Amino acid sequence: MNNKTFTPPNLILLVDFPKKYSFITLGKLRQLVFCKDINGFDKVVVKIGRRILLDEDLFFAWLREQNPHWNSEEVDIKAS
Repeated sequence: MNNKTFTPPNLILLVDFPKKYSFITLGKLRQLVFCKDINGFDKVVVKIGRRILLDEDLFFAWLREQNPHWNSEEVDIKAS
């Protein structure tokens, strides 16, 4: 038997993401989703029918990949 427990991803609706994190706008998120096959954002996007959700953990992993000089001690991103 497998001892690992399944932890579901923290999925947030695209339109609700800027409400939780005010550092990014809905327009910028839509642009990232539109170009997801080019910019690698496709691993963050989860589509269920017409709904677009973002995996919160994968979003910040993607953001770190885009910013190689990311220092978590200097960047203070908090949910509102």
